[in-house]
Amino acid sequence: MNSVTIFGIGGIGGYLGAVIGSRLPALDLTFIARGKHLEAIRNQGLTFRRDGHSDTLARPARAVDSSGNLGVQDLIFICVKAYDLEQACREIEELVDDHTVIIPVLNGMDIHTRIRKFLKKGILLSGATYVSSYIEKPGVIRFQTGREVFVLGKSPDCQDFNPSGLLAFLENAGVPFQWFDDPRPAIWRKYLFISPYSLMGAWSGKTMGAVLADPQLNSMVQTLQQEVYAVGLASGVNLTEDDVLDAQAFARGLNYECTTSFQRDFIDPSRKNELDLYGSAVVRLGHSLDVPTPQMERISRDLEKKREG
Repeated sequence: MNSVTIFGIGGIGGYLGAVIGSRLPALDLTFIARGKHLEAIRNQGLTFRRDGHSDTLARPARAVDSSGNLGVQDLIFICVKAYDLEQACREIEELVDDHTVIIPVLNGMDIHTRIRKFLKKGILLSGATYVSSYIEKPGVIRFQTGREVFVLGKSPDCQDFNPSGLLAFLENAGVPFQWFDDPRPAIWRKYLFISPYSLMGAWSGKTMGAVLADPQLNSMVQTLQQEVYAVGLASGVNLTEDDVLDAQAFARGLNYECTTSFQRDFIDPSRKNELDLYGSAVVRLGHSLDVPTPQMERISRDLEKKREG
């Protein structure tokens, strides 16, 4: 992996950029970012901060606002929100040939399908992460909480892909990862957490800790999880009840004041949000599989009305 691009230097892309860029300073590494964040990275590099640790500084080979003139890349990380996914795919199309490895690090259980609507070439893997980071200020990424691991694996149209070279690169770059030949269970396990808690946080306006401390809200979250679990099983994903319990345990281990990025986006009327990714996608898939999702439908409708109002 000689040429690597990270498209989107927000919380997750910034985490990856800081890890890879600081570990491999001579790598042909490109950050694609926007606005004041991009300007700060160009002027002073990308700083990564976490409580109790010294700052990490990464200076990529280049920081740009578009993919023009970069040439074909060996590896591309897509680290954008779902509402920017189509634009990202169209922008990186010229960077991709049949040998380019593409790793989307987005929350969602249908990301592969969404990407393949717009990007036909490349070795498209599946990925997710439990890392929670955010842009503290332009040029600075702050680690918030979560398990520091990226899960990735083969997607339906790349079953013959040999990952040995990729995995050696990730290990050398210091990226914490777990590889799965079938990553669907791991991706759905993350979805069992992120979808219900994101929706309930936005619906209630409360932090993660406050949702867990409220018996009614906590019960509603658990109902949402059971609906997601049922849809996942009907989709042929090998999930167990222990996966649901693990998602609940993960939430209990987070900071009381923790909120999800969806919740933070939702409360700002000027921002786009990922309600389709976390709510409507489950409802649609449930309908197609004859799996009822009444709680998910109700919460999704309520959130749609809140935005419209």
